[in-house]
Order: sequence, then structure tokens, then C-alpha cells
Amino acid sequence: RNSVSAAKDRSAEVQDGFDPASLLSLWDGFVLFNPGIGHPNLAKGWVPTLRYILKTERPVLMTAHSHLDSERDWSVLKATMLDLGQDERLQRWGGHCDDDSEQNPYRVNPFASRLEYEDPFCEADLDLGGEQDGSKYVRPNMFSLLLD
Repeated sequence: RNSVSAAKDRSAEVQDGFDPASLLSLWDGFVLFNPGIGHPNLAKGWVPTLRYILKTERPVLMTAHSHLDSERDWSVLKATMLDLGQDERLQRWGGHCDDDSEQNPYRVNPFASRLEYEDPFCEADLDLGGEQDGSKYVRPNMFSLLLD
């Protein structure tokens, strides 16, 4: 049976036997709300799906809970695109420099949730909240990135 499943830990995995090419003509792009592809507990589960999504070269809209979340996700996206030979695509988003400095293209999302909550996975010394206040509070969809 062909299916894409999302696990309780919010990671996704393309199931064996799934032929996404049969449905790809129906998909204009992908939306990943706060996927946590760079989170240490979730990253491994995202590898096959992320590689598939990037190989399609379809637009991808992603959001992140916090600046740290966006930095981790961007680091994984950048490494995966380089691994797939998508240097030119990466340059379009401003994520590749000659000096290899990190340029996070995520931006504050004006449509983010106004609800804040304390991140239950936040260690006391981590800054997961806003860039200015150093809090461990996050907002769903606080940052967004459109890869086209």
C-alpha cells in the first residue's frame, strides 16, 4: 500500500514501496509546519523525506518555532542540498557564501501564532525564544522560509 506517514514525534518518513512519482503531478509544492528537521531527536527520521522533497525541486514552505529552531533546520537543509549537488539552488536563497559563513534565510513570519509557550525540550541555558529576550518561550510558525 502506498502511503506517507507522520510519526508522533512529528518526523516523517517515506514508506518503502511508496511511489511518490505517481502522485507528484498533483503536488505543486510542500508545506512543513515546524518540522524540526534539525532537532537532535528528530533529524534522523527526516533524512529520506527531506532528500525526496529537495530532489523534486518543487517549492517548499517551512516554518520554525524559534530562531534556534530555524538555524538548526537551515543547517540541515543547506547540508542536504550541497550533498544533492544543488549549489545553484542554494545560492538563490542566499545560503551559500564564498567564505562558507552561515546565512539563515528564515525571516520573522508576520502570520505567526500570537500564542507563546515554554518549550518543554528547552534546557535552561539554551536560547530558544526571541532573539532579543533570551527566553525559552516559542511561538508556532514564528519564522518562515520559502524555497522556490
